[in-house]
Amino acid sequence: MDIWFTWCRRRAACDYCDEVIEVATPMVTGKIWRKGNPNTRKWNIRLYWHPKCYMAQGMQYLKDNPYVAPGNRGRPKLQLSEEDTRRRRLILCKKAAVDQRTKELKAQFPDNLLIEARARKRVEELAKELEGIGGVPKSWEVLTKTVM
Repeated sequence: MDIWFTWCRRRAACDYCDEVIEVATPMVTGKIWRKGNPNTRKWNIRLYWHPKCYMAQGMQYLKDNPYVAPGNRGRPKLQLSEEDTRRRRLILCKKAAVDQRTKELKAQFPDNLLIEARARKRVEELAKELEGIGGVPKSWEVLTKTVM
């Protein structure tokens, strides 16, 4: 919806209070664009308000929907020492490198089966290392269960 302030050029009814907006007085105009093909956007909806009615409408919305402070977003952080955090991050980076190498493999070549087996074994080793440093991520559990 597009909203703008303008001068009233012809009488219009306010969409909030249903009173008439007189000519040569300020008003707020809103336009709702019809969706679809941009070349055939016909029958768009125009809305008109007194400026005070527009503000009253907005304040009423805010009153009906009070402010809610955003809480902590995302998962809670692990309580690890700096050294453990660094070790965990390095292990996660190693796993990402293994994933990147396996994505580049072509499935048609028989040599790739051996490379994929080695990559699965490496992921299993990395998962064992992570067990003592905050645990294995849930997304890895599928990989480690299929390998073990």
